[in-house]
Amino acid sequence: MERMTDLEERLQRWLNHCLPHHPVCLKAARNLRQGVEREVWDCRCQTDASQLDAILVVFRPGSLDAVNTNLPPELASEKCFLAMAELPALGIPTPVALGWAVASGDAAVLYEKVDRTEWGSGTRVIAAGVLARLHNLLETRLSRRLQELVRLSDPREHRTTGGRAPRGKRITLVHGDYFSKNILPVAGGLCIVDWETFALGDPMWDLAFLIGADRGLTDEGVEAVIAEYASFATVDRARLMWHKQEWAAFWRARERRSVDSSNTGHVS
Repeated sequence: MERMTDLEERLQRWLNHCLPHHPVCLKAARNLRQGVEREVWDCRCQTDASQLDAILVVFRPGSLDAVNTNLPPELASEKCFLAMAELPALGIPTPVALGWAVASGDAAVLYEKVDRTEWGSGTRVIAAGVLARLHNLLETRLSRRLQELVRLSDPREHRTTGGRAPRGKRITLVHGDYFSKNILPVAGGLCIVDWETFALGDPMWDLAFLIGADRGLTDEGVEAVIAEYASFATVDRARLMWHKQEWAAFWRARERRSVDSSNTGHVS
């Protein structure tokens, strides 16, 4: 039998930690993200019963400049696991949570890989309805432990507002990173991933990710998203447009930096 590499052994240990009561053998792994504070692996595994395709997310300690959450790895992974375990029954679709574990200061969460379909013209509108359900969800519907973790969490709104955002009267549960990368189209609907910034915050800031964090949206597309959200939850349009303008400014600044970088060293 061919010896596992050090990396394969490390991933196998995480699988064993996350599924301590279910024998599982790593067959293949593909890296989807390799960051200082977080790595994400697409894992093909074999269990006693069948093949298992799963996503393994490993959290490491890091400064707030490098991570998306103010929680340490053990609490961030626990929150992500509990969110995926509890929210589907409350109308918020997520992948199936399989397990989470802590070891040597790092932590991991394991969930089933979903079969993604193509992002269609109506996907963002469907996502707006899901987000409205999340914002309407009473915190008390969560388990006591998940409530504790949500209250400990900072959604880190200053990432996009710089602390300048107009204050709103309404505070709700928020996803905190709700844009196309974390919204997975699947047959019959959506699955929402990356619950690191799940917290209490401004719902208009959260909705603004959906209409501002992806480029190329038409005015008609933006209005369709807002209209769908408004069918289920209250829209503070003035505050939402403030956040949308901040995203527009972000993209203009990025374009200027790209042009400046491409012009550096250019000889006419």
